[in-house]
Amino acid sequence: MGRLIPLLILPIVSQASSSLATTHLNEAIPHFVEGEQRIEGARACLYLAAVCQANGDWLAVVSNLQRAFRLVAELESRHVLIVAGRQVKSLLEDACSDPEIGQVAARLLGQVIQFEQDIPTLRRRLRQRVSAVPFVPPHLTFKALGRVEVTVRGQTVTKWEAQVSRDLLFCLLAHPDGLTNEQIGALFWPDKSRARLSEQLKKTMYRLRRILGKDTVPLDQDLYRFDQAVDYEYDVATLEEKLKEARLANDPAEKMVAYQAAIDLYAGSYLPDVDAEWANLERERLRQAVLTAVMSLAQLYFDERQYESVIEYCQRILDEDPCHEQAHRLIMRAYAAMDDLVAVTRQFERCQEILSEEVGMTVSPQTRALYKRLTHQ
Repeated sequence: MGRLIPLLILPIVSQASSSLATTHLNEAIPHFVEGEQRIEGARACLYLAAVCQANGDWLAVVSNLQRAFRLVAELESRHVLIVAGRQVKSLLEDACSDPEIGQVAARLLGQVIQFEQDIPTLRRRLRQRVSAVPFVPPHLTFKALGRVEVTVRGQTVTKWEAQVSRDLLFCLLAHPDGLTNEQIGALFWPDKSRARLSEQLKKTMYRLRRILGKDTVPLDQDLYRFDQAVDYEYDVATLEEKLKEARLANDPAEKMVAYQAAIDLYAGSYLPDVDAEWANLERERLRQAVLTAVMSLAQLYFDERQYESVIEYCQRILDEDPCHEQAHRLIMRAYAAMDDLVAVTRQFERCQEILSEEVGMTVSPQTRALYKRLTHQ
């Protein structure tokens, strides 16, 4: 059995090796079945089917695929065959048209394709969760929060020839569904003619692909887009994953951890050196998303009666947006829970003062009603 594993993972290069693989696989499968090792047996059947395909024996292919599917039929999930399925993907594609096994083969092939599409996200999540264990760094790393930085194979890109190449990269990252020539032209070269625009875009794309790799920014159905299947990490994408994780979590402790991770990732304004409308809109969207996350975390601390932390996080919001009445109100509630009515009054008066000075308005009826209720007026 020690010789079996290399035979399963190396390509079949000759009739002799094909014969040897067939012999070892046929010997191994009964042992797996007798030992109740259904997963291993099913994988061996998949590999044997691939050998039979190479030999041109389609009847044996169907027989071994049927045997593989039967072995895992009683398991809770057939996802256990995905890794082996990737290794025999072309076999599954051919098997989809077979009347006997086509439906099951198509189901496994679909799982394989979905798994391959999920690999970049799974890889990023794995890196986040096993930081204490050495892990292969991503091929590309993009940072847009607080500072702009692009690394390729661990080397920081310092020469872009033209900054528009770098800015276009981040614009495409901000538009994952892609942008047409016309949309890119309107954002970056609104005054150029169609001919000049086409020439400028070709030059910019050439520079960008030369730095990142020729397949990173494909033209797909008249849309330029960044290929999210490549091995990359992007601080904005990671932040948004953490925000989503926090929103979906049911356990308050898990929510707090995810919100804190997102807040920690926000190292500063998005693309601080780019003054363009598309960047300004994305900058404000991310700013508001993080402020909402800080507010949510402060509310969770309030629910846990950790009032000092409530005040700390609400103050972070007020440092960024002094007119944020919701933060003022939660601080007032925290002080009231700590039986410090003097501080409640001070916070209310501070809110009134800031709103008057900054926007020429008075506090909302909601804030005034809360103040009266907390101070028993």
